[in-house]
Amino acid sequence: MRVDPARAVRRLVLALAGVAALAGGAAAERVQTTDTTKVYREIGEQSAVVTKVAEGTTLTVLKRDGRWLKVRVNGRTGWITRSTVTSLDGDDDVPRNTRRRPFVDGRSQRRGWGSSAPDDRVGADAVDVGDDDDGGDGGGDDDEPEVRPRKPTKPAKPAKPRRTADDEGDDEGDDDEGDDDEGGDDDEVEPEAPDMVVVIASKVSLYPRASRKAKATRTLRRGAKLTVLERGDTWTRVEFGDDAGYVSTEAVEDFVVEDRGAARRPRVIATKARVGFASLGGRFNSNGPETATNPPANYAVDPTALSVNLGVEVVYAYQRDYYLGGGVEYLGCWSTPGIRFADEDIGFKTHDVDLRVVGGYDLHDRRGTVVWGRLGYHVGITSIANLMNAASIPSETFRGPSLGVGVTMPQVTPKIGARASLDLIYPGTRSQTENNEDGDLEGAMGATLALAGAYAWRGAWNLEAGYRFGYRKTSWSGESNRITGVTEATRTDLNHVLTLGLGREF
Repeated sequence: MRVDPARAVRRLVLALAGVAALAGGAAAERVQTTDTTKVYREIGEQSAVVTKVAEGTTLTVLKRDGRWLKVRVNGRTGWITRSTVTSLDGDDDVPRNTRRRPFVDGRSQRRGWGSSAPDDRVGADAVDVGDDDDGGDGGGDDDEPEVRPRKPTKPAKPAKPRRTADDEGDDEGDDDEGDDDEGGDDDEVEPEAPDMVVVIASKVSLYPRASRKAKATRTLRRGAKLTVLERGDTWTRVEFGDDAGYVSTEAVEDFVVEDRGAARRPRVIATKARVGFASLGGRFNSNGPETATNPPANYAVDPTALSVNLGVEVVYAYQRDYYLGGGVEYLGCWSTPGIRFADEDIGFKTHDVDLRVVGGYDLHDRRGTVVWGRLGYHVGITSIANLMNAASIPSETFRGPSLGVGVTMPQVTPKIGARASLDLIYPGTRSQTENNEDGDLEGAMGATLALAGAYAWRGAWNLEAGYRFGYRKTSWSGESNRITGVTEATRTDLNHVLTLGLGREF
């Protein structure tokens, strides 16, 4: 038989065009996840999980294998089950086998009452494709008989029966979420957080190549999170859903995935108990005569003391970003022998109490950073052991409202946290032992800087170290009852306190 060459060429061209059209249609198929979906490295729920995608994510299908679909997402390629997605193309060219196990009086026809009863697959995962020779489940259902289909329903999660040695080899793959797979979670690898950036510009274009002359494929708004495929000084290649392309590097910044273990607690009670060492320095200056000696018109003291620092703070999470709470803190110092003057040791004690309310704003970063505003009231008491001391030093009470700021980072590293605060006490007042005053009070103010670090020790217990710097300034005018001839005087106190101890959260 003679073959017409022209007709043969036309037939070949038409055949190739049909194949290309079919291939292009298959490659362009898109699906959307119907729930949070695990992406497996290989086919089978026993395979390692490489990433997870949220409900509503659009994916492009690269390949089909039975009830499994190969997709690419978050810069990774893996497999998902057909039952976790729905087609966006309006048709599902892979018929779904309705082979299911019927239930009679709440149990399978094959289920026995003993421990040898086989596991049932329920819900969407009981569905296999008809063209899969091995049952669509990695060979675990080869011996299952065909049964009459039933109307798909979403049954309640049944209690899991005990498994015997005969059942251990079955790979039923009955739960796409992996919660009930025998040994499934043991082999699961915690997926690495993908390298991501977030759009910081009001909007940015996604280009198919690294050039503004290219036609943008889409516009991304501020806050859009993108998976990084390749970094560059000018352009960054990213992936957004099922689209990949280039964005301006200046329009994005690194996005750190939040630690799932650092979830906000509705209420936190934090306590601390520390002991340490203090240096309580001070300097007194006046316009008194230089001949004054008992006490002198100008002098400085630098006694040391043992210290105790106690505190409790309660904060409540408010809405998504805020904290509200309050607390009380005590710092006590005991100085013995104390201030040395004219062959006399003048012992004393100090008691500082701070009452405050706090409000915090959560930055939601990987360190758990919270920025705080602080409003409170401070009372500081200095008690002299012997009021008849040679230096005529009086007992005193310093008090006033406080306003401050603070920052806490409970996870600088997984084991180490830090905090810092600065409080201003103004306007302050200072009262002294009656008839032993340095004059009429002109004004008083103070400031307190506090730094602390914590190491996660055992459970809710932390090992803590703290540093506190206290600054107080007071001025007087008028005739002094302490030093003859003094009509103007100022005193500056500089206190340094180091403490070590324990902290606990409830």
